[in-house]
Amino acid sequence: MSNKFVVLEGKRLLPLMFLLMLLISLSIYDNFFRVQQEDTVPAVREEKVFNTTTRGEISAPTSFHLVYNQSQWEDLKANPLLELPDYPFNDAYEVALCSVNSEIKDMNIHTADEGVQKVEVEVSMRPDYYHIVMVSREKLDSPEVYWTFLDEDGEVLLQESVEQDEMVTGEKG
Repeated sequence: MSNKFVVLEGKRLLPLMFLLMLLISLSIYDNFFRVQQEDTVPAVREEKVFNTTTRGEISAPTSFHLVYNQSQWEDLKANPLLELPDYPFNDAYEVALCSVNSEIKDMNIHTADEGVQKVEVEVSMRPDYYHIVMVSREKLDSPEVYWTFLDEDGEVLLQESVEQDEMVTGEKG
């Protein structure tokens, strides 16, 4: 015959009871103030226009660079202030955008009349910061692409027009 004796001290059970009461009260509170699901569903975008390659910190004036070919990519990689990853940039399939002292937030591509595409790039000003993104060349299929960089307030920071042959060769006339 085995005699076992268990002693439970109230002062040791008190913290456990307190935590149990908190858990129960939190569950009741959550049920009373439940948020409706349809209010929290974000708007769904059709597709992502760009992919981030890298971002980081930099001390330089605000500027924007469009990279269309391998030599321009090598020039960008040669900048000692940028820490570029070993990204396999392929100028046949993509165009790179580099923003200095700003972060690229959104990009909208609009096809206009006469074979001109308008690309609006929305940026958020961030001191000592750079952001590099890649855009598929399939999305830039017009003979001429008109780039507009806008800040959060819609103010134009830079406008640049590039013809398709400039994108292929990287030469500006």
